[in-house]
Amino acid sequence: LKHLKQNDENTVIVLPDERLLLPMLCSIPEEVEKLNITMGYSLSLSAVHALVHSLFEMQMAARVRKDNVCTFYYKHVLSILNNSSLQCCSEKVSTLVAKINAGRCFWLEKNFFAEDDFFAMIFEKSTEKDLVSYIIQILKCLYIKQSGVEKEILSSYIMLLNQLNSNIEKSNLSLSIEAIASLVDRAVGFSSVPFNGEPLEGVQLMGFLETRSLDFENVIITSMNEGVCPKKLNSTSIVPYSLRKAFGLPTFEQQDAIAAYHFYRLLTGAKRIFLLYDDRIDDMKKGGEVSRYIYQLKYLYDVKKLKLEEKSLTFDVNFVKTDNGGLEIKKDETIMQKIECFADANSKEYLSASALNNYIQCPLKFYLSKIVGIKEPDEITENIEANVFGSIFHKAMELIYEEYKGKEIIKDTFVRLKASIDDAVKVAFSKEYLKIKDESKYEEPKGRNELVTHVIKKYIQTTLDYDEKNVPFTYVESEKKAI
Repeated sequence: LKHLKQNDENTVIVLPDERLLLPMLCSIPEEVEKLNITMGYSLSLSAVHALVHSLFEMQMAARVRKDNVCTFYYKHVLSILNNSSLQCCSEKVSTLVAKINAGRCFWLEKNFFAEDDFFAMIFEKSTEKDLVSYIIQILKCLYIKQSGVEKEILSSYIMLLNQLNSNIEKSNLSLSIEAIASLVDRAVGFSSVPFNGEPLEGVQLMGFLETRSLDFENVIITSMNEGVCPKKLNSTSIVPYSLRKAFGLPTFEQQDAIAAYHFYRLLTGAKRIFLLYDDRIDDMKKGGEVSRYIYQLKYLYDVKKLKLEEKSLTFDVNFVKTDNGGLEIKKDETIMQKIECFADANSKEYLSASALNNYIQCPLKFYLSKIVGIKEPDEITENIEANVFGSIFHKAMELIYEEYKGKEIIKDTFVRLKASIDDAVKVAFSKEYLKIKDESKYEEPKGRNELVTHVIKKYIQTTLDYDEKNVPFTYVESEKKAI
């Protein structure tokens, strides 16, 4: 489009795959001043439908505790917050996501979202009777904040849900959340968003069926891959092909013929034609096959008269070591001062075994983590991983020996030390895994985590048994955070 002199109504972009509509709109160059969309976009492919699906899942999995407080599972909450339809509230969304990850909140109460009225409305337990109305209310709030294509999609989705809600109320049926979700999925599967524009101005963006009886000088057709153009047709009829053929019923051959007619008729009146295809093959060995139409143009017609020109675009992603040796960080005075602190006996900073391993494997990683102090972002994991396992063990050992700092440990001391294992592991679990800062408060590990903490207790018991054999000794200090 950048190199075409006429970016006007004489240029058409044809999308055989309607899923590429939104990516295409994001890729239109600035040189195109006006663009007219004359095609439908399936609601089932939109981010709005993904949001509605996440809302159904959240409502189905919601739990009501004994104190009548409703809680929501964190995965469903994050799925909703990370949906692109909520990007209009991006600042608040990112704050909530960071708060959930940092707090290790697996089941979130409604009060967690009480500071914002919009999110308090989303994370509210709904009854089956009011479920569709609850979703409509959320989409209406988003409709006010959105613009452009997203607003058109929200408008169509709200209209669809209103019709469905009206039919459910008229039927007087008592439907479960699963049944309502199934009805919405089925209704959305047959619905699309009609985009209306000015057909006499700007570059035209169409599907194949919309190009019927229209001629353009510049034609750009994307996704020229077999199975996409023409589409792969799967017959769902119970009437076998032989009977359909014998009695003159429509068959896939007729559908292929119609698709071929639209393709060649569009090319007949064009002066410049661009056929784009992707020859990459995915992990399942699928894709990459060029459309039969391109082979027909190459082998059934005179290539010289057609002036057929083939170009291949490739992207080299090989990592080649450059002559400059890569990234280099000079050791200035500030960096040297931090490094010298590790060798100072009076300094509270030290080098752990994992820090030394990082330096051996990747000096840059050591610099970023220990010198600059950059940490990996918090992510919630339902299972205790190896690094957290070690942190819980070290924290528990620190708590067990804490009151004996600077004191001599004798054999009789281990009776009290071993008796404090359970409480120390509970506090360490709450602090290192659940990120509860107040050590006076702790939560009991549950499920698989209870089994893991039982293993940690066994490790601590073995460590204390080893220490008991080496009495008497003086406990000087435990580990401290370096940076």
